[in-house]
Amino acid sequence: MSQALQYPPSIDLLIARNRINSDACGPKLPTLKDQFFPARRTQVSMLNSGLLPAGAMLYTVAICLLVAMLLSAMILLYSYTKLSSNMIYYKELAHNNLESGKNLILYGSNPTFGSFRGNLFGSVIDSYYVEMRPWGMYGILHSIGVHGPARAHESILFGEIPQEAFQASLYLEDRNRPLNLVGKTYLQGLAYLPEAGLRRGMVGKLQYEGAKLHEGAERRSSQQGCEVDFGLVSDVRDRLLALKTQGISGIWRAQPNDSITRDWQMPTLELRCSAPLLLKDIALRGNIVVTAPEVHVSKDARLQDILIFAQRIRVESGFKGRIQMFATDSLVVEEGCSLQYPSAAALASGDELGAILIGADSQLEGLVLADATLMDPRAKNQSYTQIAPKAEVIGTVIVPENLDLQGTVTGTVRTGKFRLISGGGVYENYLLDATIQHEGLSSQYAMPLLQSGHPQFMEILHLFSK
Repeated sequence: MSQALQYPPSIDLLIARNRINSDACGPKLPTLKDQFFPARRTQVSMLNSGLLPAGAMLYTVAICLLVAMLLSAMILLYSYTKLSSNMIYYKELAHNNLESGKNLILYGSNPTFGSFRGNLFGSVIDSYYVEMRPWGMYGILHSIGVHGPARAHESILFGEIPQEAFQASLYLEDRNRPLNLVGKTYLQGLAYLPEAGLRRGMVGKLQYEGAKLHEGAERRSSQQGCEVDFGLVSDVRDRLLALKTQGISGIWRAQPNDSITRDWQMPTLELRCSAPLLLKDIALRGNIVVTAPEVHVSKDARLQDILIFAQRIRVESGFKGRIQMFATDSLVVEEGCSLQYPSAAALASGDELGAILIGADSQLEGLVLADATLMDPRAKNQSYTQIAPKAEVIGTVIVPENLDLQGTVTGTVRTGKFRLISGGGVYENYLLDATIQHEGLSSQYAMPLLQSGHPQFMEILHLFSK
């Protein structure tokens, strides 16, 4: 019997057998290829069924978060910009309130020292606070303006607007003696003169060289002279009395390269030394008072707006700064110094002899005062004050007795007697090569707080602003 031919199984049959064997053995474990590179037909089937792959969902969430963060940043930036612009506007309103409070107190009727506060415009969010106190021969004003959450601060130095006799270039008390002019003496502006008037004088072989004795109006002076009131500078009087009667206790020593700045909003810094004090290569600025029996100011010292109290004060040649100095024995400003406005050189020697010397080629802008009654109202003036040739004072000179003026004063001179020492001789009521003029003094000049009555105040300079 012939055998039937056997053919190899077909491909379809082999595939079917493999499927049966796979189903009998259980599910097939996925390979790494299947996990990371799924078949395209699986993705197509997921898309056809409406489902997204996990990677696409992750990208969508990340983009949404980024957009949300960007929108939040834009909202915050807008809010900050609006808040910043509002604060700038509030700050301007606070500064306006500051100016309103300052003008109300400083330029109001009968201004005086003390603290003042109040509301503005009938609003509870607009207010001011002003404090006024003396600072040497001038005054300090602290002002705060408030508008809502914003505040503005400012500190200024102020003086008085010259009135009546202090608007004149010269006030010479009437002691029944004429004023003798010699050499190149020049007198300009309103002058209060004794009844004896002006005369041409002679010192040695020197005669008066001018064509006219005086360029300006003349008025008659009195025996009392123009009044000076030390009531507003009583703090200076108290310090000078303490310096003379109580002595000084303190151990502060100036060290080279020291730098001390004291804010005007803080209490005054008192630097006291019981021994002679040398201010050399040091910087002192602001709300500072230096007290010692003797103070020597070196030319390389950097001093600004401070007060110095001592029995004897000497300023070295070449110094530049802005200071107020008060002495009870002697005060010497050597040649070539520049004391900027508003500075002061004041001497109160009591019944004892004292002296102020302003050296040649030096310039002092502010006040030169030699009056014993600054310390003791009953004291008799015996001090001697010399303004050397080529020295210049721009401001106010008040010397009741013995003023030796050979330099230039642009402003006001108030004295009871000139005393010229030249060539070994002493000449009373003589001026030699001196210049007294009011022309050239700034219309914004404010004198020290020395006028009687109720003078008006004027701002001099800003000390602090924020």
